Amino acid sequence: MATVPDLDPAAVSELAARLRAAVLAAVKAPDEVMRDIIVALLAEGHVLVEDNPGVGKTVVSESGIYTRDQLDELERVGVDAVLVGETVMRAPDPEAAVRELVRTEEAD
Repeated sequence: MATVPDLDPAAVSELAARLRAAVLAAVKAPDEVMRDIIVALLAEGHVLVEDNPGVGKTVVSESGIYTRDQLDELERVGVDAVLVGETVMRAPDPEAAVRELVRTEEAD
């Protein structure tokens, strides 16, 4: 059976306030959306911020990127940047792995 950690409500409240201030510095959102973002972050979850195209946001995809086809699909749906670590770090030739991921159709 899992045990619940001892939590100091005042410390959790202070952390939530600091998180809210940090998120507000980067994201404009209604209060209920901010609440959901803070809850997700405190629960060690992930948050996907969606909006209409062209409103000045950067969309970053993380984890699980192994092929150029995956990058092409992410670009198709509007992802601006990706974080690729494991694919490159585990490759026998990291430089070749990067070249394969960033290749263009013209280079084929």
